[in-house]
Amino acid sequence: MTAGTEESGVLPLADAHIHLFDRRHTWTAGGGPVRLADELASYEELRAEHAIGRALVVGYEGDAGFGGNNDHIATLAATRPWMAPVAYRAPDEPPTIDEVAEMRERGFCGISLYAQTNHDAAAAVAAWPRAAVEALASWSAVVSINAPAAVVAELARS
Repeated sequence: MTAGTEESGVLPLADAHIHLFDRRHTWTAGGGPVRLADELASYEELRAEHAIGRALVVGYEGDAGFGGNNDHIATLAATRPWMAPVAYRAPDEPPTIDEVAEMRERGFCGISLYAQTNHDAAAAVAAWPRAAVEALASWSAVVSINAPAAVVAELARS
């Protein structure tokens, strides 16, 4: 199927997972390091080339060098309607009802959880207060779980 516009009867593509950071980071791709001078400009070129109409922009603040990423993507999304940002949340730090409301007001469409080990992540999320889970559910929030398959299976059982 060819990507296009809704007016043409062909829906534009949606990218299910991208990251945008405000600092330069080196990534490994295709066997070698890649460093983008401007991630946003590079991605916007890709959007134009491949007719990508929307993107889930996944927040990440799980390592020291990535602090402030939620603020960064919220700022970008405020002027770019093609972005659907999800705010990073550590699995062992459940949001309060007020924090869920604040994320929604800031333009986030949900949360992003990074869970690298089965037991810790499953136990942490299972312990979230029911009010936090209900607040996310009533909002119909996207919950992006970024984890190995075994961790996702453990979370599903909890």
